[in-house]
Parts: sequence; C-alpha cells; structure tokens
Amino acid sequence: MKLDINIRIFFSALFLLLLASAFSATYSYAKKPGTDGIRKGECGGNGTATISTPGTDECELQPDVQKLSWKRIDLCTADPAEPTTSTATGLANCSTFFKNDAGAEVSVKKGTGTQVGKAADYFPIPHGTYTHGIITMSPIFKYKSSILFDGSMTDPAGVSSTTCVTKPAANDATVFAFTDNLNFANSNVDCSANAVAAETTLGINIMHMDDDGKCFHLMNFNGTNGNVAGYLLEADGTLLDGVGADDRIARGQTGCQSGSSGGITSIMGIMNLVKPITIGPSTAGIQIAYNNTQGMLLDLSSQDTFYKFNIAFFDFTLTAKKARARGAWR
Repeated sequence: MKLDINIRIFFSALFLLLLASAFSATYSYAKKPGTDGIRKGECGGNGTATISTPGTDECELQPDVQKLSWKRIDLCTADPAEPTTSTATGLANCSTFFKNDAGAEVSVKKGTGTQVGKAADYFPIPHGTYTHGIITMSPIFKYKSSILFDGSMTDPAGVSSTTCVTKPAANDATVFAFTDNLNFANSNVDCSANAVAAETTLGINIMHMDDDGKCFHLMNFNGTNGNVAGYLLEADGTLLDGVGADDRIARGQTGCQSGSSGGITSIMGIMNLVKPITIGPSTAGIQIAYNNTQGMLLDLSSQDTFYKFNIAFFDFTLTAKKARARGAWR
C-alpha cells in the first residue's frame, strides 16, 4: 500500500534561519542504534482476498485502513546528530518542512492520496541537496481490518472462525505493542461469527523485546529508500533515561512495562536517502509515499490463536516534484 501525497509549496530565494540550534553534545553512549530491526515474514496470501493461517509463525500483512499522526518532517544536508538520553536530535544541518506538535492525523488507504495537515504547517526549504530525512510521528496508530483466512483462527475468547476483525479494546483503551495478559475485552481482535470490523487504537511503547525481557528503544530498519534509524522519544525529544549502552531498558523499569506508554510521546526515524533530494528553483513540492504493504502484525499466542493485532515497521519514500516547464502539456 502506498499513500502518495502531493504537496505544493513555494520556496524562498533567501536562505532561511534554521529553526533549531546546533548542538555540541556529549553523548552518553554510541549515538546510532546498534541492532537491526526484527521483521516477521509476510503473511501467505497478503494482498489477496484470503490469508493463509499462520500456524505458530507471526506474520505481517497490509491493513485495510491505517491512521497515523505526523508531527515533523525535516530535511538535512548531512547526517544529523542522533538523540541521546541527555540531548535531542541535532538539527544544525537541517531545515523543517512540516511541523505540527499536536500531530496531523492522516488516513492511509490503498490508492488514495491525502493532504497532510494545513498550509500553516509547512515551511519554505532553502535550495540545496538533502541527504537525510527525519520523520517524527505520534506513537499512536489506528487500524481497521477484516481478514479472511483459509482456515480457522481463534480469538482470546476461544471463539474460532475463518474471519477475524479489529475491534476496540474496553473503554476504547490503547493496546500497546508490549502488553501481557490480555483478555478478550481488552484485546483488539474478534473472530466471532458475523463480527464487523471497527477501529482499534494501538500504541508503540517498545521496538522489540529480547530473550531476556529487555525492551529496545533504538533499532535500525531496512527501508524502501535506505536504512532508517528508529528512536522512541519522550516529550523533550530525548531518549528515556533508562536506555543503556545496549539501546535497551530492563524489564519493569519505566519504558519497559506492560500496557504503559512509559513516557514515550513520539517515534522518530532518520533516513539516509539513497537518492538525495535536490531543492532548486524548479521544485514545486515534495511527494511522500507511505510504504505499507506489511503495516500490521498478526501477534499469536499459540497455534493459529490470535493474541492481538500489532504494529509492524513502516517507512517512507521522499522525492522532490519539479514544476512543469512553461508551455508544457498540462
């Protein structure tokens, strides 16, 4: 699934003052994530009408509808200084293209383009070549899906059928990526007969959990347009204090607790663009493609038994759009 967003903006001939100050940071540990992200395999039949029952192998598939909230898009002429437990991301070589602190929600549907935010959320970008992009989003996502399987699946209530749908948790609560001991009321999956898909809210509180129960807050992912370094951030733009040199927080500490946000308010990805973006006099806008063919995870508790719908890795492709030459066919 790709969401193409064509945004027409006007670029100033003047070089703008950067919106953030340079940082001369003293890093408390290696600044880049040291571990590659864990991807589950694609579900059998993904993209078709019927999905293969996964057995005990959790898998990723394309959701029917996904809603996400954009906070910032920054373009950088050099690799930015990554956030640490004491400093936010260094933006000395970056310019802000989009900014909405509250988050601008967008509904992602196959083949449908949607404007992100309002005109006031956009800023002119100085001419130049940008080698890195920074995407900052809310860690809260919303999904709506109905999935037909080629065999029976069982939900947390013990009900089995060939169709399972998303449902809201009790009191419309957010179901976090790391959540233990979900019952049917607090889960977000329903496999009962004639169940109708409804929107469910999911939250990222960890990126991955290792075999020792520690929670990753930094990971590298292989994106469509280059590697993406992912970070979970608190309100001041830094990593949680408990994140250690191994990019993890011990289980039970804030940031590695079941069913809790742990103070995470944003998720940020720094993309090393394989094809740099050049902004010049002929640039008319920036196109953002949201790559979502495996945007949702089937989280299992046992053989063909659904525990919950979960969030899977996502990424973006950023490209500059050129204006048509005068007299060109429109």
